[in-house]
Amino acid sequence: MSEIIYLEKLEQRYIIDLKLITKSRLHIGAYQEGIQKRIVWLNVNGKLLPVIPAESLKGSLRKLASKIAKNLDFSDQEVNEVVKYHREDKHSIEKNNVKLYPKFIEADNGELKKDKKEELERIFSEEQLRELSKDAQKELYLSLKCPICKLFGSQRLTGKMIFSDAILIDEPRIDIYTSTSISRKTKTVEGERLFSLESLEPNLRFQAKVIADNVMRGSDEALLLSKLFEYILKLGGFQIGGAKSRGFGQVAISEDSKVHIHSFKKPKTNEEVYENIMILLGKKFETKSINEFIVWLMQKY
Repeated sequence: MSEIIYLEKLEQRYIIDLKLITKSRLHIGAYQEGIQKRIVWLNVNGKLLPVIPAESLKGSLRKLASKIAKNLDFSDQEVNEVVKYHREDKHSIEKNNVKLYPKFIEADNGELKKDKKEELERIFSEEQLRELSKDAQKELYLSLKCPICKLFGSQRLTGKMIFSDAILIDEPRIDIYTSTSISRKTKTVEGERLFSLESLEPNLRFQAKVIADNVMRGSDEALLLSKLFEYILKLGGFQIGGAKSRGFGQVAISEDSKVHIHSFKKPKTNEEVYENIMILLGKKFETKSINEFIVWLMQKY
């Protein structure tokens, strides 16, 4: 079982029209031609445009969210403990070649505690769980508890957020930066090793779409998502791409970004079924600014 996907009834969907602005030169590498490192270009409706790939955007936001999460107070102590152990998409700490997990999930024999195992059995089949090792079962359980993994996914859990590529909506302005490499061993300049970086100039606008399903107000993942956007807006941006140590990769979220909120009913009549179809087709929704959305997400705390 390479990946486990958890399914829920769709109750709430946020479609986030995310507008990004480059605050410094931006280099997201694609390939190298000679000494020049090129950026990512894609064919968009017949026109070749620079893009920020979805995985780069998701990875940068996930990394920042992981740092923010460790300073938040979640719904209960178990969730706080899970977040404390979170490392990228795992929840264990290596010590003397031994994996250490949060104590609340392990029985004396090192297996998942009975009540935790029963929680997994309510979601997954016996056959699915049988395919997993003891460590994999622990990781799966912890991923289901982890607000970072709930939003962005883990090795065995799909996240609640789907990212599109961010497409440049301005005319490309390209800059070529040439410098010398630094030796990792000696930490000194290697004069004979020149390289060039193709990059985008500051003050260029990108647009991306993020779909978030069932990130319910009052949940741990809603708290994290709200604080993530709040932090980025207050800080003035986040870093993405390469050459960060050279001042590249600062990107801001524009405050005119919008969030379309689709709230589905639990249908009891044909009229309510029809209304859900209209909501799903984007015919009926509520729109908030990114700042309004941050406040709205937090209203049940």
